Amino acid sequence: MTVRPQRILSWLIVSAFLLSGCNNSLSLKTAIEVPEPQVAKLPLTVGVYYEDELKNHVYTEDSEDRPGWKIDTGESQVELFDRILPAMFQTVTQVAQPTSGGGLDAVLAPHVEDMQFALPRETGTDLYEAWIKYRLSLYDQAGVAIANWTISGYGKSTPEFLGRRDEGLQQAINAAFRDAGARLALSFTRNEEVKKWLSEKLGE
Repeated sequence: MTVRPQRILSWLIVSAFLLSGCNNSLSLKTAIEVPEPQVAKLPLTVGVYYEDELKNHVYTEDSEDRPGWKIDTGESQVELFDRILPAMFQTVTQVAQPTSGGGLDAVLAPHVEDMQFALPRETGTDLYEAWIKYRLSLYDQAGVAIANWTISGYGKSTPEFLGRRDEGLQQAINAAFRDAGARLALSFTRNEEVKKWLSEKLGE
């Protein structure tokens, strides 16, 4: 039996479509490399409260374009703050509640507000992109809120990762974490409520 070229072509197209659909699913556990920020260390003892939602953070999506997406960022979230905060403060310790400020100058509680991703086929570029947004809450020794503010981080991959989705997303996410870490280090003393509190606390 002779197989016509048209049938072979049709079979290849269908097979490619099916394989493409299967490969749209994603299961990724992030890893990050965040440098220590070069900022003046404040003479403060600060607690950090990691809520379960942050420690176990998983981005999920199950849409037509992104079926079965699961990006586990929990460990990376904690690692980011564990890397940045000791460079900002004299002493940093993890606490069980945001209001457990006894013996501490303050407690910082980060919360993940949003994560977003963009693929090359969605933006018409050869880059993978990632965004992350945090809300930061600072509490005094009595558990009273001192300040609330947001920071965002953006990252993108290099063109060499085009067509390598997992690696491209990983690089973009790592860049977004680095950006967020730098913004955290810079934003703390620029926040008006924090500046006022620091002035009273440190007598500056």
